Amino acid sequence: MLLSEFAFDLPDELIARFPAEQRDQSRLLEIGQNHELIDRSFADIVDLISPNDCLVLNNTKVIPARLLGQRESGGKVELLIERVEDNQHFLAQVKSSNALKPGTIVHVANEKFEAVERVNNFYRFIWHNTQASDLFDVLNHIGHIPLPPYIDRNDSDFDVVRYQTIFADQKGAVAAPTAGLHFSEAIFEALKEKGVEWDFVTLH
Repeated sequence: MLLSEFAFDLPDELIARFPAEQRDQSRLLEIGQNHELIDRSFADIVDLISPNDCLVLNNTKVIPARLLGQRESGGKVELLIERVEDNQHFLAQVKSSNALKPGTIVHVANEKFEAVERVNNFYRFIWHNTQASDLFDVLNHIGHIPLPPYIDRNDSDFDVVRYQTIFADQKGAVAAPTAGLHFSEAIFEALKEKGVEWDFVTLH
C-alpha cells in the first residue's frame, strides 16, 4: 500500500474554518443497514442511539499548547507542546531556523523555557518557574489554541470555547476529540430522556 493511495482533492472552499453557529447543527453522515449513505444533522444522533445504550466520551481538555517565542539571539521559535510531564517539564515539537542545542533558552512573553534534550522528534523543555505558579495557568496567559493547520487562520477567544467539548474536564490535550465537539446540552437532555447512559474516559 502506498501513501499516495490516500491522497484526494479537497477544494479550499469546502474547508470549514469556523464551526456551525450551534454545535449540533453540524452535518452527520449515516451509513445505513444496506450501506446506503444518508445525510443528516448531528442532532439526529439522538434517533440513532437506543435506550440503555452507553455512550463513552473523551473528557480531555485542550490546553493553549502553541507557544510563539524567540531565542536570546532574537530568532523566532515556535513550540507545540505534545505532552506535559509535570509542572516544569514538557515535550514539544519545535519550528526554528536551526536545531536547538541543549541549554538554549526560549523566551515566551515573560517566561523562560530551556531546551534540555532531544527525544526522538521532540525536545524536552524545563520551565524556569520563578513565581511558584501553575504551568497550565501560565499557558492560559501566553499560549495559543493549537488549531489544525488546515484551518489556516489565527486562533481567537472564540476558539477557547468552541475548540473544546462541553464536557471537557481533564487538562492535557493538544487537539480536541473532534467527534465530541458537536454534542450540546440539548442533545444530552434528549439522550437522558430516552434512557441513554454515558461515561467518560480521558485520552489526551
